[in-house]
Amino acid sequence: MKNVLLDDTTYELAVGLAKQRGTSVDEVVADAIRTRVGNGRPADLANRQAIIGSLADQADLLDEIVEGAMRDREALPLRSIDG
Repeated sequence: MKNVLLDDTTYELAVGLAKQRGTSVDEVVADAIRTRVGNGRPADLANRQAIIGSLADQADLLDEIVEGAMRDREALPLRSIDG
């Protein structure tokens, strides 16, 4: 078995999914990778909605994720305008 390092936010999401599914964080991560790689394309809409839906009882965590994304968006614009 190998170790994988996750940032704090991703780890908390994985823990939440593991609790909801009654499984381990290892299994959640493995399942996410299998789902993404198994069909050679990103997870379908239903899977994405299931992930978002799993956060329904974790409003504070979701707020933290959005706040972090907004801070990153302000600090690292998607495009730079070359004068």
